[in-house]
Amino acid sequence: MLADDIDCFYEAAVLPEKWPHALDRLALLSGGVCGSLFVATPRPTGGDPELQFVANEAGAQLIHEFTALDTPIANSRMVAGFRLGRSRWMTDLDIFSREMIDKDPFYTEFLRPRGFGWVAANMVDIPHERALCFSVEKRFSDGPMTELELTALESVRPHLGRAALLAAESAFRMRRMVTLTLAAVGVPGAILSPRGRILDANDLFATAAEWIGSDGPGRFRLAGRKADLLFEEALQRLTGGHELSIASFAVRGEDPQQRAVVHLLPIRREARDVFTGAAALIVVNVAGSIELPPVDILQMLLDLTPAEAQIARNIAKGASVREVSGGSGRSYETVRTQLKSILAKSGLRDQRDLVALVRSFGMPPGF
Repeated sequence: MLADDIDCFYEAAVLPEKWPHALDRLALLSGGVCGSLFVATPRPTGGDPELQFVANEAGAQLIHEFTALDTPIANSRMVAGFRLGRSRWMTDLDIFSREMIDKDPFYTEFLRPRGFGWVAANMVDIPHERALCFSVEKRFSDGPMTELELTALESVRPHLGRAALLAAESAFRMRRMVTLTLAAVGVPGAILSPRGRILDANDLFATAAEWIGSDGPGRFRLAGRKADLLFEEALQRLTGGHELSIASFAVRGEDPQQRAVVHLLPIRREARDVFTGAAALIVVNVAGSIELPPVDILQMLLDLTPAEAQIARNIAKGASVREVSGGSGRSYETVRTQLKSILAKSGLRDQRDLVALVRSFGMPPGF
């Protein structure tokens, strides 16, 4: 049983979509209900760290209820927990006295009315100045974590730490690969955090950023007040969990030749990995980059079949579904079905979003 749990943690390290199941196993190991993993990234401006999370079903529900509160309540446990050492699993009673807990609104007004109130948590430092926290929440009626339950958690702590380090390194390499792939097809690109900080960027983006915008202390800012206000609104919708399709912003530099369209492409929640910290991709279509990438490049960038990549390219060139059908020898319904598959894989709403996305990968003429 324990060996299966450990295998599950390492599997999640290389397959991020497995983390909810792994956290479910972690919770069951110690008599808990909610299993969660938080990744904290320091803000350049100071203050509380920027948090992202993944959790099992029960944990995700509890976190969503907390973030949706009409009147926010300070998570005193999280703030205090990040200041503690990393040597072992800690509980509420390692942080607060019972008297303090009984007076804390986070416990009395949020956790206990929902049947919770006892936690065990363990902090792990990971590369690039970030930290993560594994936590297991028990029902209040079951009482605090027992020594036996803490012993069970301690038995897997080294494996959780190694899995976390492996996941963090894999995520960093993935971020780098995305921006380098864009550079290989001549596209300036960068990866953003939920609040708009640049996490990674290729050299082409760094060059373009000299006139399209600047990476400020809080977030990346576009040149031009109007464009940046629209960009900020899009980031706020993204941070607030609202559905966001591709957003595009026209940017001009001081030189009349410096014209570009900056596209903000949200990363679907199912595809996000808390270890990358990524929420969106920025690609820059500089004036003059009008040649569409070839089919094999689109296939790689968007994870499409060869037939789907060809359809995406034809749609981006301005062809209708009926015209694509006539030119390919496939039935109209077949092309429609393949187009729906393309939109689903890319997280897009309609053909206009697809056209914007494919054209954003425009390659320099003669590439």
